[in-house]
Amino acid sequence: MGAKRGRKPQGVQWSAVAPADAPGGSFAHLVPLWLADLAMQQYTQATCDTYGRAMGRFAQWCAQRELTQVTHLTRAVVAAYQRFLFTARSGYGRGPSGTHAAAAASGGLPLSGKTQRSSLTAVARFCSWAVRRGHLPANPASDLEYPRKARTLPETLTPEDVAAVLGCCDVTTPAGVRDRAFLEVLYSTGLRKSEALGLELDDLDTVRGIVRVVSGKGRKDRYCPIGARALAWVSRYVTAVRSQWCQETHQQRLFLDQRPAARMGELMGSRVHRLMRQAHIRKRGACHLFRHAFATHLLENGCDIRLIGSMLGHDDLSSTAIYTHVGVRALVQAHAAFHPAAKESGSGQAGDSLAGAGGQNAGEVTP
Repeated sequence: MGAKRGRKPQGVQWSAVAPADAPGGSFAHLVPLWLADLAMQQYTQATCDTYGRAMGRFAQWCAQRELTQVTHLTRAVVAAYQRFLFTARSGYGRGPSGTHAAAAASGGLPLSGKTQRSSLTAVARFCSWAVRRGHLPANPASDLEYPRKARTLPETLTPEDVAAVLGCCDVTTPAGVRDRAFLEVLYSTGLRKSEALGLELDDLDTVRGIVRVVSGKGRKDRYCPIGARALAWVSRYVTAVRSQWCQETHQQRLFLDQRPAARMGELMGSRVHRLMRQAHIRKRGACHLFRHAFATHLLENGCDIRLIGSMLGHDDLSSTAIYTHVGVRALVQAHAAFHPAAKESGSGQAGDSLAGAGGQNAGEVTP
């Protein structure tokens, strides 16, 4: 997985480390072996990459303190690393346009609780593996107290936002037709970017109007409905555009480019981000915003939350329940229908209401 635009990859690139050439008992020797074990246990490549980057940052932090051997790890070392994560700064902040920009004197934003938890989870799981393999006598991270999870609400797009972004696709060009078909699939199905890019031609059932997701997040398969408009754009893309990027007759991936498959996620994320800026939408995120919009718009139009969770691939409804807080249209309608002051408007009426309710004019202040 590529790093975000404008940021340098952090940590050790474990794929370039040969365990046989590294000193026994060192991070350089054991971390690649651990990642290989995760792959054999059917962990996704994305998970292995995330753990690898986290352990790379931890190994560099340890190397700066001359802690190169896994046996150097103690409870005090792990606790010191947790304090370091709490005080660390990302080097980036939010610029005036709402985009990420390099921070100056402040050093950037603090690491989010989610990032801290992810980093510590990787260390704890590696230590647990090292204990099972006999490289450590005990797990120094066994009693870690992780940062509390924040209940943040995801940003989403309004139907007008979605229409604006779709309208910015230049469908007179092959890439524009591909981008429009890709966005229509995201919005119609709620797929993650990686799931949409993993689709193959046979995964679309145009007769029944469904999409088969093979090995989605957590290596779970599922079926998702897809609308007629999205199918029409996919058909146009496959018929008129896809062949120019399809160099092999046996190639089954739906969305193609001249770039290799491993770079498609970076490419499409960048293109969608650019389309959002053209539509004057400054919200954080790109492709995943269409997944949030999919769920929010279904909920606001009366769809059962359990069905939404099934389409999103959620095992636990608590993951889907966050959209009950994002979808505010029903809340606004209820407030307008039942709040006694919701329909008040015009000069003087607000003051008259307050006078009637509290026995004084709006301009009066009582102790």
